[in-house]
Amino acid sequence: MRTDAKSIPSLKNKLINLNNELDDLYDRYLDYDTLPPLDFLEKMTIILEDRRYFTHLGVDIRSVIRELWRKFTFQRHGGASTIEMQFVRTVNNRKELTAYRKFREAVIAVLANYHFNKIALLRSYLDIAFFGSGIIGRNRASEVVYGKSPYGLTPKEAAVIASMLVYPRPLVETDAWRKKIERRSEYALRLLPRFEKMFDKIVVS
Repeated sequence: MRTDAKSIPSLKNKLINLNNELDDLYDRYLDYDTLPPLDFLEKMTIILEDRRYFTHLGVDIRSVIRELWRKFTFQRHGGASTIEMQFVRTVNNRKELTAYRKFREAVIAVLANYHFNKIALLRSYLDIAFFGSGIIGRNRASEVVYGKSPYGLTPKEAAVIASMLVYPRPLVETDAWRKKIERRSEYALRLLPRFEKMFDKIVVS
């Protein structure tokens, strides 16, 4: 097993490679120093996965406290993972359910925030995220589900794809899975108007 001291530089190199690929894409298809604004899939991902994404530094302390309170009061609770922490987990492919793993993810997520901007981290995560059986990355997810680029998704379509981060598409779709996706995507659509002003203020650079 790798030590933390070795794994952090390894993750940093992977982050650098991912962001270099993004920079290459921007340089090839867009005006220099001009990046596209947040698309609907990116917005829906933030709404469903990490609503305080632009106000924390890799760890959402409020979510951590909330989930700890729920755990100690025997309520249903989640993992309080931020988008950066999910990105770290995806890159390192570590899935053990331990407090140490969560702590390790939190530390590396904070380091990632120090070295990379929020937009690059979000887009890098979506490019390698797991959306279902044989579906890795937003390009593949959008192509499989809607036969189009993720940048052409409507708000409703984007909400469905973003919902697959929590409910990955099974090899054989079931009614139960479809109902979960429908409920979560409708929830995201209801929240979108509340967050539009925040998204309008985001400077992509």
